[in-house]
Amino acid sequence: MAKAPVEDQFRLLELQQLDNVLDVSKRTFEQTLKHPDLAAAREKLSEAKTVLDAARAKVAEEAQAEKDLEHEIETIQARINKDQTALDQGNGSASTLTNLQHEIETLRAKKADLEGSELEIMDSSEKHHEELKKAEKHVADAEKDLKLTEDNLRITLSEVQERGRHAQEERKRLADTIDSGLLTIYDKIRARNMGLGAARLYQGVSEGSNVRLPPGDLAEIAKAAPDDVVLCPDSGVILVRSEDWE
Repeated sequence: MAKAPVEDQFRLLELQQLDNVLDVSKRTFEQTLKHPDLAAAREKLSEAKTVLDAARAKVAEEAQAEKDLEHEIETIQARINKDQTALDQGNGSASTLTNLQHEIETLRAKKADLEGSELEIMDSSEKHHEELKKAEKHVADAEKDLKLTEDNLRITLSEVQERGRHAQEERKRLADTIDSGLLTIYDKIRARNMGLGAARLYQGVSEGSNVRLPPGDLAEIAKAAPDDVVLCPDSGVILVRSEDWE
């Protein structure tokens, strides 16, 4: 059975409290980085950007379609003007002039159809421009919400890191005052026991397992010297015997 000064064994209880703070700080830090509010805010922004991209693509598509129609209308109007000039000048045979007249009528009908399509696109474009403005606002709002969420979580992370830093400094100071052999035993037990390395034995109850020890185990502990390092038969942690441990 290992031995260590009694006062060092009692220091383990304080060390365990500091290690608990460090463990909680680590878990809180990791949970904060994965906070559901942060994930939700990022998802909201991603969805808003997807809608915005689609709105921009639609507006761009309609702008190009309107431009193409304008070019086609201008081309047709140029042909109409050319044919009308030839018709007005009366150049050519009667059949040629008749064909020109027919072509002008056909071109004017086609131009009217294209101008109708252009009006439809302009109406649709106005609607999609409004949708684009809404999409841009949604993205701006989502970015604002994400920044607010990140700022709030950043404050939490800062507080957690500060608590962890302070606990780490206190742990180092305290660990330097504890018997190195005892500290090694404590660290090994803690590493394999989900962070618990030492606990108090109080009125026969192991605070490592929260179970009252059987009379036989208590009798064995009673035989141990004060500086003997006693382990909990249930949890395996170092039992620090208080004055009224029995």
